[in-house]
Amino acid sequence: MDVKVDGSARLFVAVEPPEEIRIRLEAVRRDFIGGRTAPPFNPHLTLRFIGEVPGEKAAAVRKTLCAVRAAPFELRAHGLGFFEKRWGAVLWAGLEPSAALAELKRLVDAALWSGAGLAAERGGFAPHITLARVKTPVPLHWRTLVQNHPGVAAGFPVTGFTLFRSLLAREGARHFVEERYPLAGSST
Repeated sequence: MDVKVDGSARLFVAVEPPEEIRIRLEAVRRDFIGGRTAPPFNPHLTLRFIGEVPGEKAAAVRKTLCAVRAAPFELRAHGLGFFEKRWGAVLWAGLEPSAALAELKRLVDAALWSGAGLAAERGGFAPHITLARVKTPVPLHWRTLVQNHPGVAAGFPVTGFTLFRSLLAREGARHFVEERYPLAGSST
């Protein structure tokens, strides 16, 4: 695991959509950002943002996630929207409610608490895949597009989850796979 000079790593746990869905998400994203493809597009559904942790805690995170046991399941991308933030806005693709996804999130949180001493995040879980960020108020054309865009209405299998390391850069965050964890009955 590449870590910072002080031995820390910025980590998060996520579900990666399969390539077919990634391609469809990129097409939707281009509709909103005018064809630009930079910064790097790393679509994922964050289950748990961990943040900066020292090296020994990062090792505990990697180990404890191996204990998560859940069956593979299906998710369905559905709808588009945006979160308005103080600093700008986030355009997202939504996901239909899923009891299996909520259970996977619960299991990840429980493992991180029991094995690495990381308390669960505060606030609710709003499953989504971030498509773009802007450092301005929501652009007017986004509001119109969200109302009229078909988005990505497609199902996909969830056969595992991934621990990512994130490096912040001027052009946007870059994500690197630290470890993939297959769900029970999955060969990935």
